[in-house]
Amino acid sequence: MAHVVVTLTFVDGPPTPDVAGAQKEFLERLRADGLLGLTGGFTDGVGGMAVLRGLSPDEVATRYRDSPIVRAGQATVAVREWNIQIGAIA
Repeated sequence: MAHVVVTLTFVDGPPTPDVAGAQKEFLERLRADGLLGLTGGFTDGVGGMAVLRGLSPDEVATRYRDSPIVRAGQATVAVREWNIQIGAIA
């Protein structure tokens, strides 16, 4: 199964509360659909990361271009396929 890593970088600090709430709902839908393995913010506060499974990098990029935080211009997104060597995501 393919794993895809999404890295978000905040443009001007953390997202506004309304965008952060909408982004959380976006992520919860991905999780409910069985696509989101892990997600969270970086401890330095400059962005966050998510690991998705079962989608191609292009499919993930398309979904994230439509995510609330990217649409609002509050974060940039990078999408890369991840070749896991050791371990697994449940």
